[in-house]
Amino acid sequence: MCFSTCRIFLDQTLFRRQSQRKHCSNGTGHSAVSRNTGCNHAGAACVKGANMSRIWGRMLAICLLLGSTVLAHHAAFAAEPKRELVKVKGNLYRFINNHHASVVYDTKDGLIVGDPINREAALWLQAELQSRFSKPVRYMFYSHHHADHASGGEVFAEAGAQVIAHKNALANLKTKSVPTALPTILFDDTLTISLGESEVVLKYLGKNHTDDMIIAHFPAEEAVFAVDFVSVERLPYRNLQGGSFPDWYLSIDRLTKLPFTYLVPGHGKVGIHFDAIEHGHYLRELENRVKRAKKAGLTLEEMRNNIKLPRYQHWQNYDEWLPQNIMGMYRAVIDPDS
Repeated sequence: MCFSTCRIFLDQTLFRRQSQRKHCSNGTGHSAVSRNTGCNHAGAACVKGANMSRIWGRMLAICLLLGSTVLAHHAAFAAEPKRELVKVKGNLYRFINNHHASVVYDTKDGLIVGDPINREAALWLQAELQSRFSKPVRYMFYSHHHADHASGGEVFAEAGAQVIAHKNALANLKTKSVPTALPTILFDDTLTISLGESEVVLKYLGKNHTDDMIIAHFPAEEAVFAVDFVSVERLPYRNLQGGSFPDWYLSIDRLTKLPFTYLVPGHGKVGIHFDAIEHGHYLRELENRVKRAKKAGLTLEEMRNNIKLPRYQHWQNYDEWLPQNIMGMYRAVIDPDS
């Protein structure tokens, strides 16, 4: 509405300026105000017109300022995070915070929560869980130490939850100064959480995206929660930062040997067992293509411009991230010291 009013002000201002020119014209296109005669009738009209122009100009400026305020309000509203808690199957829920996701497991004796993501997300989730289940969070686990997944853990730790992570995560969290609660329970290979006649199995599958990545297996729901090193029809993030090969796809091989139907990733949509297999195939094919290109004498830039993997072109972020994936794989297997 404000912009419509501004348009009216602008149109009327232009009309009045045109009228001012007519009053101030002597018909020859020259000003009717003489330098020597001072202010005659036409000159008075010009002064009045000039005053009115200033008034309308100020009104227009005010309206434009109000319009910018409205736009800022709408931008802030649009930036509000999208958060929801949705059921996957049985007692397993997926917590979505914009482009990140975690999990919540409901048992009769309390809740088990995965990555807190960040403090604001954790506070929202804490309130949502209290409203929906009215049960305490007994355990919280970090999939790995990266701040975009592990931040905010103090929200649940301060409320009494025990914090679990792989043994390598403790030093990583300290070194990176991740703003979160430090784990109180560490494990090496496998840890089973038994709570309220339910079980969640946490497993370390080896190095991949990091050296402290774990997955959560929910046997009763036939589901696994796996973050960053595997996803559903989505390319790995940008330049495969921190990736270790062949460890990465070997850890996916170990994942696919587990009995599960549903793959619940930390980003993107929920998939099935086959999607984990396909993600491993993608990484192997990418590595093979980079090695073959190097053998053929291609430079990194030529690889980025020429290697295509059409089998995966329907995957999310294919056009944007494939050149970066190629660069990351090149650095991992061809030039690890770069």
